Amino acid sequence: MRVLRRFKADQQGATAMLFGLAALPLLGAVGAAVDYGRAANYQSRMQLAADATALAIVREPSTLNAREIQQKGELYLTNTLRSEPNTRLGAVSVTRVGNTVTVSAAATMDTALMKAVGIRTMPIGAKSEAVWGSGTEKIEVALVLDNTGSMDRYIGGKRRMDELKAAAKDLLKKFRTLADQPDSVKVSIVPFDTEVRLDANAYRYKPWFRWNNEKKDRPAWTGYVIDRYGSYATSDEAPTSSDTNSLFVPQRKSDYSADLPAIRPLTSLKSYSDYTQLNGVIDGMQPRGNTNIALGAIWGLATLSRSEPFTEGAASGTKGVKKYMIVLTDGDNTESHIDGKSYNSLAEKNEAKARAMVAVMDKTTLAACQAAKDAKVEVFTVKLLDGNETMLKSCASNSGNYFDVQNSGQLSKVFEIIFNAISGTRISS
Repeated sequence: MRVLRRFKADQQGATAMLFGLAALPLLGAVGAAVDYGRAANYQSRMQLAADATALAIVREPSTLNAREIQQKGELYLTNTLRSEPNTRLGAVSVTRVGNTVTVSAAATMDTALMKAVGIRTMPIGAKSEAVWGSGTEKIEVALVLDNTGSMDRYIGGKRRMDELKAAAKDLLKKFRTLADQPDSVKVSIVPFDTEVRLDANAYRYKPWFRWNNEKKDRPAWTGYVIDRYGSYATSDEAPTSSDTNSLFVPQRKSDYSADLPAIRPLTSLKSYSDYTQLNGVIDGMQPRGNTNIALGAIWGLATLSRSEPFTEGAASGTKGVKKYMIVLTDGDNTESHIDGKSYNSLAEKNEAKARAMVAVMDKTTLAACQAAKDAKVEVFTVKLLDGNETMLKSCASNSGNYFDVQNSGQLSKVFEIIFNAISGTRISS
């Protein structure tokens, strides 16, 4: 009996030993799953940081030498990549050849469970390559920006106009990184509501205005212009004295008390002085008035063409020049000077007529956008909280060029996406 008990005890000990031996591979497998999961998570974040670094550094001025590119890139990556316990970032390499930047980074992670089977560390790596453009294309961009009264409302605790100003300035700063030659990047700014404004001193005595009382109105004119008549409202065709409908229609004075900044024609971003003046236009924007998106769009196209009143743009289809227009609005079309009525004034009497007026304005907006696309201008549209999504999507060159901004801080990110698309900045590998 004693022999049997001893045998049973021996048998239990052997079973425990066998289980312990069998558990080692099981523990290793579980440990591998846990540690590989940690490593995969960190590698994913590391890759995002490498991609972000490549996209940022590829836009740095061409005057930076290899050492400066390395320093800026390494600092950007380390600031972007959040530290992880028991993980050490190792070598970081950032190089630029032509218009391509390559970023590679290595890290080491201490294992949590795999050390039980003798594996104490795991290597982690990430590599990214970004390119922009072809290095030879010139860029012309029109920023068509809503300055209507609703821009005084708030988005996430911040005034819409303040959100726009910050994002537009950041966009200009990004475009300036590409301006390595005087004419490599040009930007125009078209603030609009139901009017746009020209520099009265520069254009007062031009022959292509349709004055009601030239002797009285021309000297008092402050630069405000409204829609042209007939089909010219959605055309960039140059004005001619033989066709009065083709002439631009000046307002002796604005409908609103606040001033609208004058349109800034295509301006090189190479010169710091010109860059500062573009920022000054943005600083001068303030909410006022109702909305006529078509007017803003057709004047945006005007700044990109060689037809009067602006002749700074390259001819449509010029080899090596790409043209873009970014139209931002925070609301529906509400007033057109063509019929002299606003949505609110009509809606008080007849809602159906008011909606019909807006439908006509939307159709006019689409015609203005189509005129830009026919002139080989790529159109981006941005809806800031409110507006006609269907119309703005159709206005854009394609559905991917339409953006719906609903949160504070999102506009700058949308403008960065548009910048990357325009500049050709992309992750290539």
